[in-house]
Formats: sequence, C-alpha cells, structure tokens
Amino acid sequence: MTQTSYPLHPESACNLIMKGGITSGVIYPRLVCELAGHYKLTSIGGSSAGAIAAAAAAIAELRRQRDHTDAGFQALAALPENLTKPAGKGSVLLSLFHPDKKTAPLFNVLFALLDASKKSGPARTFLSIWALFRSYWWRVLLGATPGVLLVVWALFVGGQTIGIGLIGGLTLALVGALAGGAIGAWNTLSKQAPQNLFGLCTGRGGPANAPALTDWLHAYLQELAGRSANDDPVTFADLAAHDINLRMMTTNLSQRRPMAMPWAEGGYYFNRKDWQRLFPTSVVNWMVRPENAPQLVDDPQDAAFFQARAERADALGLCPLPVDDKLPVIVAVRMSLSFPLLISAVPLVSVQWSQTEEQAEDKFVTNWFTDGGLCANLPVHFFDRPISTRPTFAIDLEAAEAPITEQDAGSYLPQANDEGLARDLSTWQPDDKGALGSFANAMLATWQGWVDNEALRMPGYRDRVVTIYTTAEEGGLNLNMDEKTVANLAERGRGAGTKLVTKFTSPFGSAPDTTGFDNHRWLRLRASMAGLGEWLTDFDEAFDKPSPGAISYADLLKLHREELPSYRENLVATRAFVRDVRRLSEDLDLAKLSPGAPRPRARLRLTPYDRAAAERLPQPLNPSHTLTAE
Repeated sequence: MTQTSYPLHPESACNLIMKGGITSGVIYPRLVCELAGHYKLTSIGGSSAGAIAAAAAAIAELRRQRDHTDAGFQALAALPENLTKPAGKGSVLLSLFHPDKKTAPLFNVLFALLDASKKSGPARTFLSIWALFRSYWWRVLLGATPGVLLVVWALFVGGQTIGIGLIGGLTLALVGALAGGAIGAWNTLSKQAPQNLFGLCTGRGGPANAPALTDWLHAYLQELAGRSANDDPVTFADLAAHDINLRMMTTNLSQRRPMAMPWAEGGYYFNRKDWQRLFPTSVVNWMVRPENAPQLVDDPQDAAFFQARAERADALGLCPLPVDDKLPVIVAVRMSLSFPLLISAVPLVSVQWSQTEEQAEDKFVTNWFTDGGLCANLPVHFFDRPISTRPTFAIDLEAAEAPITEQDAGSYLPQANDEGLARDLSTWQPDDKGALGSFANAMLATWQGWVDNEALRMPGYRDRVVTIYTTAEEGGLNLNMDEKTVANLAERGRGAGTKLVTKFTSPFGSAPDTTGFDNHRWLRLRASMAGLGEWLTDFDEAFDKPSPGAISYADLLKLHREELPSYRENLVATRAFVRDVRRLSEDLDLAKLSPGAPRPRARLRLTPYDRAAAERLPQPLNPSHTLTAE
C-alpha cells in the first residue's frame, strides 16, 4: 500500500543517491516517499534520471520543512500514475521526448526500434524499416528508382526476361530503398543533430497540453515547491536554507572529466541565445539578473582584470553563470540528464588560459556538457565521510535475467555482512546467440561504471545499496511503457524502499540478518580504522626512506620559511602536525587494526576536493584535499 501521509518532523535523517536510467526513473518516486515516511531527506544526489528524482525529493523535503506540509511528497507519490495519462499522441511520458522538426525523422526510427509495446523481434524490425521508409520517403524513392526501372524494362520487353527482371529489379529496389533511408538517417545524425546541439530533442517545444521534458520538469519542480512556472526558480540556496544538500553529476566532454553540481568555481558563461533553446524564458531571465552573477574578487588589481574580462564576454553576448547556491536546480538537472544523442548537450563557455606570452588575451571556448551518467552513473562517493552519522542509501539499477513475477524478487539488499560482493555477474559463451553484443555491452558498462562498481564492493558501502532489477521491456529507452508497466516499476521501487527501512530501523542485534544502522556504523568504523592504520604506516615508511637526488622529508621540515620552494604558509603548524603523526605511529601498533577488519580492505588516498561538494558541515583542516575510501 502506498503511504497516505508523511510525518512533518521525522526523528531520523538519511542521505540518498540514485542511479541514472532514463525512463527507469519512474522507479524512484514511491521509493523516495517510502523513505520520507521514516526519515528526513538531508542530502540527496544522483545522475541523469537519478538527478531528476533527487531534485524532486529535495524540493518535496523543502516543502515539508518550510511549509510544514506533506503536499510535496503526496504529489511525488502520484507521479507514476500521472506520467501514463494521455497527452498529445501518446502518454505524458512519451510526450516529454519531443524532437526538433529537423531531427524528428531519425527520432521516429529510433522510437520504432525501441518501442517496448512491440515485443516480438520481427514485428519491431518491420516497424523500424517502415518508419525509416516513411521518415525519409523521397530518399527511399530515389534509391529504389533503379530497381523499379529494371522491373518496368523487364515487363516492357517480356518473354524470359520478365522473371529475371522482376527478381533482380525488386531486390535492387529494396536494397536501394534501404540505402536511401540509411543515407537520410546518417545525414540527420551527422548534420542536423549537431546543429540541434548534438541531440534529437532539446527538451523544449511540444503542444501546450504536452510540453517537452525541460518545460514539464521545470513546471513540476516549481509545483512541488508551491510556486508557479513563472515565479523565481528554485535554487540550491533555497534548499540550503533548510539544511538540504542536493548534488548531481554532469560530464564536461571538453575537459574530459565529470563535474559535480553545483560547483563553486567561477569563470563559466552561457550564450543567452543558445540557452533559450534549452531552458524556459523565465529561468534564463532570472539568471541574467545582475544580482545573480558571481561577485568579482575584492582585490582592486584583480577586480580590474576580471571586470575587463566580463566586458569582453558581454560584447560576445555571454552572461556569467550563477555559481554555487545561486544556481537554479532545473539548470543542474538538465545538465545532468543530457543523454547522448537523444537529448541535446548543454554548452557553457569558459576561458582558455594563455599558454605563451605571445598570446595577449585568453580565449573564450565552448565546453560541452552531457549526461552525468557517462562517468558516474551512481555517484556513491557523494556525502561520504570516514564514519557515518546517518545512513546514505544508494539505489542501483540492473537488468533482470528473467521476467519478474513477484515484487519481492525485483530488488536485492544484502542482509549479512558477507553478502553483496558480486551481486551482478554477466557471462556468455562464444557460441551463444548475440555473444558479440554481450561482449560489447559488457565493455561499455565496465567503461561507464567501474569506479562505482568498485566502491559497491566495499564494506560499509554495499550493505546500504539496494539493487532494483528491470527487464528489457521496462525502463531504459522504452519511451512508450503502458500504465501497468509503469505501475509495476513504481511498486518495485516502493518495495525496495521498504527493505531499506526495515533493515536500517531494526534494533541493534534484533536478528542475525537485520542488525540495523548500528551494524553499518560498526562496519564503517572498522574499515576506516584499518585503512587509516595502513595509510599512517605507509606515511611513516615513506617519510624515513631516502630519496636519491633530493633532501629528506625531515630536512625539508627544518628549512627556514625563505628556503622553502613554495607554499610557505602554516610552516609551524605543519611541523607540529607531522611531529604528532610520527609520534602516533611510534606509540601505536598500527598493524593490529588490520586483522579481522571487513574485506575488501579500504585504501585511503588524496583526491581533488570541491568545497561545494561537501555537506554543509565544518570543513576539513585542508580544504584542498580530503581522504576517501578507494
């Protein structure tokens, strides 16, 4: 049964991270609501479709904290049913993917190829070819013309040539028609899609009763917040004011790296003309207000430099992107869900710093942002700390090997401490049908998710990750799911939420297989201490090891401030801290922390650290780096 009311002041709090999956996102609304019946949602994150769910969950929580009402969660719970209501030429869900006029032919072919309502292979193949012929009819006719002329010639000549002419002509006509359609599809893909910002759908457009994805999503998030679509957009600052931390991933293809939003770094600009193709006018108008632009630095000399750059950007029609908490939530969501080819990428302009003295001015260059799931589809590292003060639940999505007949079998949550090490294993034999496709799919999945998958093996990670399974006809790129399919997915999500609640709210030691949040905290403590012990041991060994051609670390610390090569600040504090670390290594038998610790063992390492990516809690001593479990 779906929950009918939600506590306004939950005693417990949790974090939540959701995986991308395009239409698989219909799994999330009731799962979120199941958790909201027991927890305050404090930190929420995700990628792609998971970013949509994360934003909706965060804003529903904002509504609960700000207005003391559960109206946001009530609306969220009803979302799966609303997505299957008629709109335009199909359901609301289908209407969200509204192609541009010039890319519509290829979209129609893709839709026919992926239409889950046509389950049989031959039927789907026939409809795909028919869609190709119908979408590129004049190219198809042109390609078929030689074959048709051959048939006409054979009929005109008559005699024995009729049979040969008919067979050869029809074959040539079919091959020519397919070639003509393929050339048309390639033309759309290679020319029209790039002009449409590298996608078939910008996320905008559509009739008034069936708006496309971004327009619909903006209106929906505003409704969850108790605002109209024309009101000021919900920002990360609105959420932060009520201690709600929302994070989502996007991928900067130009810099070849994932980026977590909202980021704190400035220096990005957007072209207003391009962005009006991607975002509602009310959002763009809000972003160009002077008060929402990043502030220039206080130093007069630097301020003059950045002011000159801002004037050059303005002359090029570029507007500074609001950063950190000033960023509208809808902008971050749209940048996270730019599924390659299907949904247009988002362009931002940054400065390319001069590499030579001959280049007088830095150049403005375009950065292309696409789906966050390309690099981190399940960013389990969000909100991570060495030990937990509240559970951080993660929702994984995997393909089911067989039809799911029972809701309980549609998800998996490890219960015992030694479970969940290999929850997803793909295998095939060389002579299997589709073996090459299985091999290629496994390569792509490994490339996309190996970092996340490695983290999922860690103790203190895997016990809080629930995996939900979907069949080939459910979720993913299936844009035309019927009401029953969507309802089943939504209930599967609710069931997975129930498993998390049952496990993590059970009293400590209540049963061998459900030991609650305290068991999770004990796992994290043991794993973190073992990792810290090994890190300190490595530090101690490297500190004393000679470095040929360089002075020792001990001698480095003895240098006067003026003799240091760089970063001379906090020299006294650094000396004292290193001395304390060395003394700790001498006083403690660090090797005793490792035996009996959960496996696989945690490894601590330095990683780049974005201040805005952390929870809004006291920051580490050194904000430029942090230690995380590898």
